[in-house]
Amino acid sequence: MPTKYNGVMATDSNDTSTPRLAERRPVDEHANLITHALGLVLSVPASALLMTLVVNNQQAINIAACGIYCCSLVGLYAASTLSHMFHDLAWRRFFRTLDQVCIYLLIAGSFTPLAVVFLWHRWWPALLAVMWILAILGVLLVLRVRDLTPTAKITYGILGWLPAISLKTLFDAAPFEIFVWTIAGGLFYSVGSVFVRFDQHVRYFHALWHTFVIAGSTSHYIAILLVVM
Repeated sequence: MPTKYNGVMATDSNDTSTPRLAERRPVDEHANLITHALGLVLSVPASALLMTLVVNNQQAINIAACGIYCCSLVGLYAASTLSHMFHDLAWRRFFRTLDQVCIYLLIAGSFTPLAVVFLWHRWWPALLAVMWILAILGVLLVLRVRDLTPTAKITYGILGWLPAISLKTLFDAAPFEIFVWTIAGGLFYSVGSVFVRFDQHVRYFHALWHTFVIAGSTSHYIAILLVVM
């Protein structure tokens, strides 16, 4: 059944019968908002720094790759922050849908600069193409099907670890510290997925998931920053 949230009937945007724990407890939703608002605040100057470096020192394809990555990074944190900011159910649903869209885009976007620099030979560009095709299909699925959360959690993991097939080549081509930060980012996201799996049942688990997202995206940002420096 729906429940009241600050005077507004609220249910999970992807489950019209069961309220999310975070929406039943405003304090949890405040934690969700604060964590990814912090990510948004950090991602904007971080993206500006990265783009400044890449514009000054890199080729056009690297500039485009980093631009795509930065847009997906800021877009993800903006959509997530807004999805936890609004109490109006319609707006929450809208921004949660946008949040799910941006997750697909960030997964592919985070891989793009690394692929362009270190995996731009033999058949490896095909892997980047497959990543983006799957990400776009995920976006279309989110936009078409509202009840996507269980499916999305699986597809995010599959898409996120698809680049693992290139790890040997990446290890051989990239400096060791870039490789380590890339792996660390994937591990942070994967560990965090445990918390989001049970966030409807355990208090603050969704905020913990947000914390791991920040750790994962920071790790990948450092890897990409090292690429352009």
